[in-house]
Amino acid sequence: MTAATKRVVVLFAAVVVVALPVVLLTGGKRDGVAQLMRVGAAEMPTPASAEAGWLEAMRCLGLTAPFDREIRWFVGSKLPKEWVASGEAGTMFGGYAHAREKLILLGPGYTKSVRLIVHEQMHVLIGDGHPPKYFDGRCVRKE
Repeated sequence: MTAATKRVVVLFAAVVVVALPVVLLTGGKRDGVAQLMRVGAAEMPTPASAEAGWLEAMRCLGLTAPFDREIRWFVGSKLPKEWVASGEAGTMFGGYAHAREKLILLGPGYTKSVRLIVHEQMHVLIGDGHPPKYFDGRCVRKE
């Protein structure tokens, strides 16, 4: 095997190692909007409390940035299977944020929940997980 061939083989292997987990975790699909539509979610206008909630979240996180108007909001009762760990897909009770794609899905009974809107916007800001210093109630106002 020539040196050039070895480089091609190594490069191909590196691509497979990086790309395969993404394909397996997302089912080969990376379009969150299409995934939401597939489970019957509908796009909704930005909630009236979202801008004030964004500013509240920013203050609590110690960040400064203008309101992110690129966030797209949806309402629906099911999570796309690509968004959750195996076995957790199905009926949704509150909300879920797909931080990388700036998509927020709210359950039908939660579209006006200020607390949940702030919570999901925080995920857009800091990503997945619930670090206690932010998600222990300090960064969410009472309704």
